[in-house]
Amino acid sequence: MKTVMHKALAVAVIAGVSGGAMAAAHDGDLGGLSTHGSSTGYFNITLYNAAQARIFGLKDFTFAEDKTGTPIENSICIYTNTEGFTLTTSSQNGFKLLSNSKQDGADYTLALAPASGGRAIETWGGSGNNANDVTSKHISQANISGWKLSTVGSASCSAGNFKLLITPNVTTSSPGVYTDLVTLTVTPA
Repeated sequence: MKTVMHKALAVAVIAGVSGGAMAAAHDGDLGGLSTHGSSTGYFNITLYNAAQARIFGLKDFTFAEDKTGTPIENSICIYTNTEGFTLTTSSQNGFKLLSNSKQDGADYTLALAPASGGRAIETWGGSGNNANDVTSKHISQANISGWKLSTVGSASCSAGNFKLLITPNVTTSSPGVYTDLVTLTVTPA
């Protein structure tokens, strides 16, 4: 009797996983003469695998006035378990470096590029996208070999798969410290 019940349960599970039409879980009836004492029950198994993303390896950018026009870059890591992502970028000061008194210090551009080099995938600030919450086009994922969903949440970014480039355009500014705060949001696509 146990063998018959296990086989019936195995068939029910296989049918449910392979897309067979199965109703919600059903307990078996008490076996009787017509079923040779057997009872059959079944249940569905469902896996919900949510889209996930992580951006990490971010560092603060610092540069001197004599770096005008020269890109400064930092390697970053972007992971997603989907085929791609979008990147939404916001700047506290509208992609301008401002003093504490909100005096203009410099315009700058922020660009996302592949770590291996090549053209920028998307650029914000300067004469590009100056508005906040500008979302990039779809970017194809380039996960680093060996990244696993189970470990990427605690992984460090020793060698990134993308890089951020800041290109400052310092104008005639009074001496001082000028800052901005940029927020990057990666959304699986």
